[in-house]
Amino acid sequence: MDDASAYEILRNLSSPIVALTCRRGDRLNGMIANSAIRASIVPGRQRVANYVFKRHLTHAILSATGRYVLHLLSREQWDEIWALGFQSGHDGDKFDGLEYELTGESRLPVLPRAYAWMECEVVNVMDAGASTFFMGEILRLERGAGVEVMDSEHFRRHMPEAWREPYERNLEGVQEWAESHAPAMDDGPWRRLHASAGTDDP
Repeated sequence: MDDASAYEILRNLSSPIVALTCRRGDRLNGMIANSAIRASIVPGRQRVANYVFKRHLTHAILSATGRYVLHLLSREQWDEIWALGFQSGHDGDKFDGLEYELTGESRLPVLPRAYAWMECEVVNVMDAGASTFFMGEILRLERGAGVEVMDSEHFRRHMPEAWREPYERNLEGVQEWAESHAPAMDDGPWRRLHASAGTDDP
């Protein structure tokens, strides 16, 4: 199967559109992603996992602080998607003009129009070359004002027409960058696990 056809099939694995928000000192930042999964079935120990490209400012902040808020976005949150997903945190303040609140002690930014949000603490990571998978333990989960969850299909079908060209340009740029950095992956944990388990068939 050619790469383009395989990519379209794999799009079915995309999760709802999510936003990750974080802070380091007085600097707020956030990003949009279409990949986040539940990483625990234990009701008393809820965890989520998502990947963040290493070139994003969010990656640097998460690596330094280990705290973030994961949002399930609602179908009304086009302003938030534009601000957090089409701009670079390296170039300016993504939260300028956005409606947000701050959590209590950690003072992390929360998007109140989200369907739901969860404050998380990083408990483990996995290197994936161009990106890092962060596993977060949920410290607090709250329902937001949103009514319906924004998923990838709804986003692609209903995004404003003026967004399509910058969206495709940005996607192509990220894919090219990720392809060139994908081989630089630390597979040591897997090799050690595989070696310790042995190679005999069960």
